[in-house]
Amino acid sequence: MIGFVGRLAKEKGLAYLVKAVRPIMKEDGNVALVLVGDGPYHDELCGLIKELDLEEHIVILGKRSDLADLYASMDVCVLPSLNEGVPMAVLEAMAAGKPVWPRGSAEYLRSYKMDKPVC
Repeated sequence: MIGFVGRLAKEKGLAYLVKAVRPIMKEDGNVALVLVGDGPYHDELCGLIKELDLEEHIVILGKRSDLADLYASMDVCVLPSLNEGVPMAVLEAMAAGKPVWPRGSAEYLRSYKMDKPVC
């Protein structure tokens, strides 16, 4: 499972992430993307997910308090932000022992190795 934790805002680059994982999801029906958070981009993001016919692969969980459990269930955490200082989600994912990709691209995800995280 691929995961994102953060505010659903345009500057987080979530449209790029959704478009980047689409070919992977079409190739392997077992790949899932979980987006944890809420924000002003929620409705537009839902529209994009529907437009790309990815409703069966992508779920938006909203704001959650059980982040430790959610990080534990992720195989990789992705942060596709276009501009970010010190993102708390990356620090939390690393503390949970999860590999992190600071940009969500299909090529990164295709070459993913559990023992070789970027961060």
